[in-house]
Amino acid sequence: MAVLERKESGKARLDVRLPAEIKTTIERAATFTGQTISAFTISVLAEHARRVIEAFTVTRLSARDWDKIVALMESEAEPNERLKRAAARFKERNAQARGRA
Repeated sequence: MAVLERKESGKARLDVRLPAEIKTTIERAATFTGQTISAFTISVLAEHARRVIEAFTVTRLSARDWDKIVALMESEAEPNERLKRAAARFKERNAQARGRA
């Protein structure tokens, strides 16, 4: 179980219990990269956290799909019911996500 403590200096502490074999692996990897265990762990956790957040918050489109979206945005057509429902779901999910943050 991880415990997060905030310090007034703007730094926080994360205490984690892990199997000895994983700790040994982390120590070995830190040695290979020339980093301290703390520096290695922070860099790996931060990078993985960024990738997870990106996976949930960034939508990647092909050039073809991007062109379709731009054409739709530039058109003067009214949104159909399916699009209106999708927009409502999007707004609801975003509101829920903001409530959890």
